[in-house]
Formats: sequence, structure tokens, C-alpha cells
Amino acid sequence: KKIKIDIVSDVVCPWCYIGQERLSKAIESSGVDTEINWQPFQLHPDLPTAGADKFKFLEGKFGGSGEAMFKNVENAAKSEGLAFNTENVANIPNTVESHRIMHLAKSKGLESEMALAFFEAYFVNGEDLTTSEGILNVAVKGGLERKEAQDYLDSDAGKQEVLGIEQQYKAAGIQSVPSFILNDKFLIQGAQSPETFIQAFEQIEKMESESV
Repeated sequence: KKIKIDIVSDVVCPWCYIGQERLSKAIESSGVDTEINWQPFQLHPDLPTAGADKFKFLEGKFGGSGEAMFKNVENAAKSEGLAFNTENVANIPNTVESHRIMHLAKSKGLESEMALAFFEAYFVNGEDLTTSEGILNVAVKGGLERKEAQDYLDSDAGKQEVLGIEQQYKAAGIQSVPSFILNDKFLIQGAQSPETFIQAFEQIEKMESESV
């Protein structure tokens, strides 16, 4: 049986970038059959469209050195074999428009491709996601037609759906990302190790075999 995995994440969440890589390694290692669904969650929904300076924003929110925070994440990403260029990250954007593109991609079966396109564009190539141009560049890399994505952004399509889904997860108690929900029952929070995911897969398979 397939294991359904809902990944609640933000496209500019570095630990989501790392977490999905660790999940992918667990899936490959264990050989389990999975159904992956990406779900929207904005880390910084109150940010203006213009976004915020990456280091100043983190320092204001968490204290300490924003640059050191980014370097810590960069080291973690590189330890997983992921590219990550702190210097290239443009800013901290409001991501509701990016999530709308994710919503459109989901309707076409491209959500996993689009999620990876956003992570690479933002954390590696420094794409500015505060601009329609930057978001459209990612949309095309993720497999959408540029004009369709442009028309979608020019409308209000998907916005209420995105905000509604996000609110449902918040109401259910999700307060941080990444959050991985397996078979609508088991919650794994944070960018856990591949071994943690594998143990969860084994537990689910054991429970299913015992219930037959």
C-alpha cells in the first residue's frame, strides 16, 4: 500500500529544502511506495510584497546573527549534498503568490517538481520571489507554460484555496514547518534524519499488517 505523505512547507523554508531531501533518501533506501502532497504554509505571512532584508529580518525576529543563521543552514544543506548559496539569497519574501503557483502546479501533477524548482531558484540561484518575473521564472522551470502562469497570477485564482488550506493546518495545531503527515495520522516535525522516516514507514507497515 502507498504511504500518503503531506508535506506542509514554505517555498523559502531552508529546513523544508533539507527535510524533503532527507525524506527522499528514506524513500529511496526503504523502497516504500508513497504519494506525496505538498501543502502551503507561510512562514512570514505579514511581510509586505517587497519582502525584507534577509539578515536584518532574522536578527529582528530571533536575535543573534542573521548571517550565522544562514551559514548554519548552508552547512546542513551541503552535508546532505544540496547546493546552497547564502550570498545569493535575495531577501525574505512574502510567499502567497509563490504558493498560488504551487497550487496551479498541483492541479497539473507537477507539485513536487515545482517545490524543488522553488528551493533551487531561491536558495541556489538567488531568484527574487518578491517579483512576478522571479516567480514566473520558477513556474517555467517547474513545468508550467509561462503565459498560463502569468494569467493565473494576474487573477485571484487559487488565493483563497491556498489561504484556506493553510488555515486548516494551523487550526489542527501545525505551527512550524516542515511538518510531514503520514497517512493522515502520524506527524513528523522538522527536518528529521532519513532513519526517523524509515522507522515511521516500518511502524506504519507493521500496524497495517497487524490489522489485516
